[in-house]
Amino acid sequence: MNTEYEAINSSTRGYQGVSFPDAEFEEYLRGPVKNKLNDQETNKDLLDILDVIKSDTGFKSDILLADIQSLVGSRASFRTWEIGEAFAEEVLSNEFQCRFYWNARRDSRNPNENRAGADLVGFIESQNEVYFLFGEVKTSSEDRKPPTVMKSMESQLKQLAESQKVRLNLIKYLCSKKESLSDGSSFKTDFNRAIRSYYKDEKMQLMGVLVRDTEVDKKDISGSYNFLDKLVKDSYGIRLVAMYVSVPEQKWSTIMN
Repeated sequence: MNTEYEAINSSTRGYQGVSFPDAEFEEYLRGPVKNKLNDQETNKDLLDILDVIKSDTGFKSDILLADIQSLVGSRASFRTWEIGEAFAEEVLSNEFQCRFYWNARRDSRNPNENRAGADLVGFIESQNEVYFLFGEVKTSSEDRKPPTVMKSMESQLKQLAESQKVRLNLIKYLCSKKESLSDGSSFKTDFNRAIRSYYKDEKMQLMGVLVRDTEVDKKDISGSYNFLDKLVKDSYGIRLVAMYVSVPEQKWSTIMN
């Protein structure tokens, strides 16, 4: 990952544009992005169970065999915005000290449904403090700078900044995970630190990510940041990140497979 431009006001406020060489981006697509979208971890767990059932003497089922074949041969066929979201989350985890403890796709009974509330729900560590992280991800190939999707991002981040009810629903959502996560201790530590920061010091982190397969241009996010910087309460963090790749979005699914 290479930094192309940035305007950092503090550890929790600012914007930056980063780019990825083709090889690095393709490695993301074939590895963690595909694994997240296909939920390979759950696939493996279910396959182990089905293989045991299959090995039972005399057990035959066309449905069983078909489901095993489906899990083994699953191909990544996803919409561009889904790939962009998964890529953004992986980069935030690897490069920006963000932590997402579970695959959010598991929360939807229908994998094609849009998740309500926020695209990004997790934690971020900054200067030895942990805050709730709430954010949005947009993916765009539009030549316009800024792309049209930034208006939607501004509106959604504005709502997160202004609506206590929306934030409370997201905190309740995080709280509901405390007992179900296998890595419960680390999650609980982050949750307890973040909730104290939120209610004691009114601190949290809002983040917007724009994934682009176009030329680098700070106008993609600089105007939106200036708008939100004036709007968002001083104690809240607001950061925008543009992630640039040169591989056209039409090729992303093909590369994943």
